[in-house]
Amino acid sequence: MRYLCIILAILTLPCLAQTTKKKKKLPYEFPFDSSIEEMYLTVRINLVILQRSDGTGNFDEKNEEHRAVLNEMKWMFNEIFSNNRSYLDTGCYSGKYEVSADSKLRFKIDEMFIKNTHYWDNTDQALCPDKQNWYLDHLDDSINAIPGRKPSINIYYTESSRFYKALVLDKNCSDSLKVPKGACSMWPSDKYDYMRIHIPNYFLKYNSMKNCVANSAKYNFVDWPGVRWWFLDWYSKTTAHELGHALGLAHRNKCAENLMHVGTYGIFLSADEIRLMKQNLLTKNIRRYIEE
Repeated sequence: MRYLCIILAILTLPCLAQTTKKKKKLPYEFPFDSSIEEMYLTVRINLVILQRSDGTGNFDEKNEEHRAVLNEMKWMFNEIFSNNRSYLDTGCYSGKYEVSADSKLRFKIDEMFIKNTHYWDNTDQALCPDKQNWYLDHLDDSINAIPGRKPSINIYYTESSRFYKALVLDKNCSDSLKVPKGACSMWPSDKYDYMRIHIPNYFLKYNSMKNCVANSAKYNFVDWPGVRWWFLDWYSKTTAHELGHALGLAHRNKCAENLMHVGTYGIFLSADEIRLMKQNLLTKNIRRYIEE
C-alpha cells in the first residue's frame, strides 16, 4: 500500500504543476542574451521630403533653418537608440536584470526631396502605408527601382493642402486649425519586399509651433528656441517610435518612459525589445536594409 501511495503521488505531480500559476514576468524582466545584445547593426533609412511642384510646401534643403532642423532630427534618431536610459519605474521594471545603455542599433540616413503636388498632398488619403493601393505606391516603387540604389526603409513626409494655406501662408492660429496627426508604419513581414513609414504634416506642425506657440501667452511666452526644442524632441521620438514598429515592436500600454508607449514621451527600450528588433532584422524582410 505504501508503494501504491508513492506511485499515485508521482502520477499526480504533473497535474499539480499544471495548476500552479507561474508568476507573470513584467515587460522588462528578461536577461540579456550576449550573442545578440552585443551585436552592432546599421540600418539604412531614406527620408523622402515631398514638396509641391514649385518646391514649396515642405522643408527646403537650401534653407539654412530648415537644413538645421533636418540635421538635428537625424542626429536625434541615432541618439535615441544609442542612449538608452534606465528608468526604474517599479510599475513595469523591478531592476532585477541589467539594462543596456545602448541598443547598438544605428541608422545610416539618406534623404531626397521630390517636387510633386499630388504626392505632397495627403488630404483625404489613407495615412497608413500598409493599405492596398496606397496613394504613394507608385512613387515608392519608382524610388526602390532607382539603379544602383541600396534598399532602404522609406520614410515619407507629406502635408495637407487643406491646412497649408491657413497655417503656413496665412499664419492663422485659430484653435479650430489643429494639425492632423496620424504617423503610421508597416509591420515586418516576408510578404513584402519593401518597408515604409508615413509621417504626415511635419512641416505644418513646425510652422504651427513657430507661428502660434512661440511667445504665446497661452504657452507662458516660451520663446522660439524653447518651442523649437519641444518640436524636435517630440517629432524625433515620433519617428523613432514608428521605426520601432517597422522593426517589429508593438505598443506598450504601460510604462510611459518606454519609446513604444502610446503617446511617445520616453526613449527607454527593454532587453527583450532590443533583442526582438535585432532578431527581426536578421530573419525577416527587413534584413535587406542592414548596411554591410
